[in-house]
Amino acid sequence: MEPHWPTLSAAKTHGDTWTERFLVERTEDLCRFVESVRGFGRCTAISRCRSGHNVILRLRWQASDASDWAIRIPIPDNSVFMKEKIRNEIVILNYLDTHTTVPVPKVYKGGTAADNPTGLGPFIITNWIKGRSLVKVLRERNLLAPNGFDLAPEGERIMKRVYGQIAGFLLQLWTKEFEKIGAVGVYEGAGARAGVVGGYEVRYPPLTLYMNELVRRYGLKKTALPQQTYSRSHEYFKALFGMQWSHVVLQKNSVRNSTDAREKFTVRGAIALVASSFISKGADNEAPFRLFSDEFSLSNVLVDENFEITGITDWGFTYAAPSQFASSCPWWLTALPPDTIIQRFGMGRFREVYTRQFAIFADQLKVREVECGMQGPGSLSSKMMDSFLNRGAWFVLACRMGHLLDDVYWNMLDNFCWGRGLSRDERVMRLATVAADRDFYIRDREVFVERKIRDLIEYCRLMGIPCTERYTPPSSFVRLPTKVMVDKMTQTPSAVASEENDNTSTHDDDDEDDDDDYDDSEEEDTDDGV
Repeated sequence: MEPHWPTLSAAKTHGDTWTERFLVERTEDLCRFVESVRGFGRCTAISRCRSGHNVILRLRWQASDASDWAIRIPIPDNSVFMKEKIRNEIVILNYLDTHTTVPVPKVYKGGTAADNPTGLGPFIITNWIKGRSLVKVLRERNLLAPNGFDLAPEGERIMKRVYGQIAGFLLQLWTKEFEKIGAVGVYEGAGARAGVVGGYEVRYPPLTLYMNELVRRYGLKKTALPQQTYSRSHEYFKALFGMQWSHVVLQKNSVRNSTDAREKFTVRGAIALVASSFISKGADNEAPFRLFSDEFSLSNVLVDENFEITGITDWGFTYAAPSQFASSCPWWLTALPPDTIIQRFGMGRFREVYTRQFAIFADQLKVREVECGMQGPGSLSSKMMDSFLNRGAWFVLACRMGHLLDDVYWNMLDNFCWGRGLSRDERVMRLATVAADRDFYIRDREVFVERKIRDLIEYCRLMGIPCTERYTPPSSFVRLPTKVMVDKMTQTPSAVASEENDNTSTHDDDDEDDDDDYDDSEEEDTDDGV
């Protein structure tokens, strides 16, 4: 869904204004604050940058050989859950620093807005990791094709080296097991307890990038998001399906016309129907669950001039997830995010490029498994290959990234799950026949379609946009007595019904900040890092 609502959207931010205040007006205050944390010495800000949803200030200590420090603060309009995100990131950084060799920033101090005397919100103070964003270096050295995601021949050789290093880190994460699905916290009890890994356990509900965007860009209430941890994978997948229903129901301009509305209704029902093909009732449904970074991308990988990885940043949306997430072929193998490639170039082009780069990554993962003694049946590489062949990876991607659900379902899952030979219109009609009660399924679908067309008309009226769309019933539709949509069919959270009238938000595609994972403005060309 790619709607525009620049004047009414809750996503319309003033992030640039806030960033300017951070960069210019409060630099001295931040320096004094960091000095108080260290306890001695004076520091000066020498560069500033953005990384993910954060602004980062690099600090150099005067008259000292000490390494540079950094203070990282989330941008308020980009991070809805600033307190939770900072809390989660501090825990994960400390955990990775203690239990793995993944190169992450070392935390000196972190805290909430109340702990920050500058008034700029939650923060993390760390060392500064030298290095440059991998994607930037690939572009500067012409190792990417003009489209920004295909690898040049020399780029493939370089990426073998990089993929091999990342594969080694992923194998370490794969060995870290948790008893529940959710965000990790420090174990505060006494003595050993099941589910505690090296002093850490799952303590909070999962927080993902999609959840952040549902509230920030699409205007959902926080109460529509998970409020608990989960003990089984299918419970968490059900919660994801519920969020996807909330998304399409509450976003005023989530459909283009009656046909599009029927397709979206059908897809959200169909993804739940096919879930049993991808979510095992056995081992994969139960613990252990694995660490999974929802925000990981090649833009967050820092490298030196020889493409040795010096650091990996932005861990705020990392949590213990269903094992299918970590064992699916990675979505981040391309220099551009999958959703960007799909929306600009189409699913077919993405599949072509991704298949080639996954083959390179899989080979490197197998090499690392042999080095670590983790090869053989049930290895991570075999699970990833299975997910690629049986489409499990695309099912997981559709569940994780709700804004891609329709594209992924129609292009990657529909024919695979139901067989070829039907058009979309035919599939919409055919899936109605497999419902437990066909008549009431169609009734609920048409109630949804009528409602979404009313939302679209209202959106256009508020925006001053001409709208000729009107509800168009299907040719075989027989109107039944109107009732409220059945929750068990739509799988929408109960909160949706009570919030729908308060919601007038949609996605603002003009928010360019979201695509800039790592802004190099005001950075030193030879000394990037985090």
